[in-house]
Amino acid sequence: MPKIAIISLSNLSRDPRVFRQISELKDQFNVITAGLEPCGFKKIPFFRLEKNGKGIYRRAIKMKLTNNYKFFYNNYANFKELGEFLFEEKPDVIIANDIDMLPISLENKGKSRIILDAHEYSPLEYEESFFFRLFLKNYYSYLVNHYVPNVDRLITVSEGISDQYFKDTGVKSTIITNAPQYQDLFPSYVDENKIKLVHHGGAHPSRNLKSHIEIMKYLDRNKYEFHFYLMPTVKEYYNQIIEIGSKYSNVFFHDPIPMLDLPKTLNQYDIGVYLFPHTNFNNKYALPNKFFEYIQGRLAIAIGPSPEMAKIVKKYELGVVNDDFQPSKMAELIQNLTADMINRYKKNSHNASKILSADNNMQLLKSMIMELLYWGK
Repeated sequence: MPKIAIISLSNLSRDPRVFRQISELKDQFNVITAGLEPCGFKKIPFFRLEKNGKGIYRRAIKMKLTNNYKFFYNNYANFKELGEFLFEEKPDVIIANDIDMLPISLENKGKSRIILDAHEYSPLEYEESFFFRLFLKNYYSYLVNHYVPNVDRLITVSEGISDQYFKDTGVKSTIITNAPQYQDLFPSYVDENKIKLVHHGGAHPSRNLKSHIEIMKYLDRNKYEFHFYLMPTVKEYYNQIIEIGSKYSNVFFHDPIPMLDLPKTLNQYDIGVYLFPHTNFNNKYALPNKFFEYIQGRLAIAIGPSPEMAKIVKKYELGVVNDDFQPSKMAELIQNLTADMINRYKKNSHNASKILSADNNMQLLKSMIMELLYWGK
């Protein structure tokens, strides 16, 4: 049975994209993994990665002054030990998730084939941050330009990000979206007297959650509710959001729920809302997990003018797209939706749920692996 190494500088049980790779490939291949925390599946070999946060600012300044990107990379985590793990295991294919995993994979590949799942476009991932622009942007540009041309296959999450990688490196990529597994659900029926909005995810300052809550300033408090399932990613910001939301009688906060249970929980609501401004390149071209989880939950969708999501919403008639990211305008769009319109959008989500699920994506990934195993490049 061919051996596949799936490696990521993340918690494998909480990283939806990486977890899907492991879940879908573990029965067909001999899967080994590396990450910050294991995936949760028994009997899958695991190498624990550890970030080296000590002295990172000092190292970043030194890198800025010397352009010694290699020194910074080698000291970012226990990559040397990971390289030894890969060299000893001799996987047939290495799936390197995010650019951080690519250099060490290439340097210890032996006869392995390398798939880079780039996820986002790393040189502009946090371009709204002064520290990132000053110290890390050139570093990630170096990793992309120096290493990406050497991969056997490149995967990205959306067309906009795929186009940027091709512009930078000349490497074409396969688009595999963040869609979760298909869920056998049916749309819940809308009560025209109690329309329920929902949003879930991490509480981080970049997520514009204050504007999501502000939508409720412009909606009838007796007719509309907004429910949040938030992870306290940044505890201080999470507490701020709770405090702001507590001023509204129709805003509710719930405990975060396990990743695999999200669509079933979302199914009781009516409209999934996503109103993130384009604070960086990746936000602009985002196709996030929650967007597809709304679809698997059979929800109507209300989003801002994010081009990748807007294309899908319009193609399958899943909901409404606001002209900007103003809460007042989003509230107006939502207010103009009748119960019949929301029910129609929810039905359209149901009809598109198989097409926009992980099933097709995972077939693409499996085909890619088989091509590399038996036909090479």
